[in-house]
Amino acid sequence: MEKISQREAVAWVIEEVRQNEKTFHTVLHNTNGVHNPGARGSMICQAAELAGMIAAYKDTLQRLLLAGMVPADLMDDAREAAKKK
Repeated sequence: MEKISQREAVAWVIEEVRQNEKTFHTVLHNTNGVHNPGARGSMICQAAELAGMIAAYKDTLQRLLLAGMVPADLMDDAREAAKKK
């Protein structure tokens, strides 16, 4: 595996948080109106898995912030993505 810079790693974590949150909200929104219990259950499981991934990325991002490893130009994006809801 090719080595990446700290900046690239932090940018990747921020982007993953954003993308997974968008997918999470889309999946939850799509469960409305799904009346087939199997399909609905599958979507709820997918949303739960995404919620876990989002939490893991946010924890990683918060640790990077605490360690001072976030480049100045990504600081605002990192803080926004790491907010707990």
